[in-house]
Amino acid sequence: MSEEGYHLIVECIHATNQNITQQVHALIAQSKLAGVVLTPPLSDLPVLIEALKATNTPIVRFSPETPQPDVIDVDIDNCLAAYDITKYLLGLGHRRIAFIRGSVDHADARARSKAIARL
Repeated sequence: MSEEGYHLIVECIHATNQNITQQVHALIAQSKLAGVVLTPPLSDLPVLIEALKATNTPIVRFSPETPQPDVIDVDIDNCLAAYDITKYLLGLGHRRIAFIRGSVDHADARARSKAIARL
């Protein structure tokens, strides 16, 4: 990427931050961003998405719960993926399988839990 003049910057922004809009505007002003990738729970935070849209910053969201206009979303079928992965491991004879669900506040975590319950 650096050959084309682009660099990957990873910035930790907490969804509970009261100054999230100011933090995002400062980051954009300092970095001259070409775009932003948002992961859960930030991918569903309206105040953050609106702040980015106000600066005309392109946005890609991973695993959003709700669609947004003018934003690219990337998602998978979490229920099917969790089911297939667990079934595969069981098929190999594994019986002690750890399951790291994620926040129960997010739809993807609930979908993965639902899939495991079906086994």
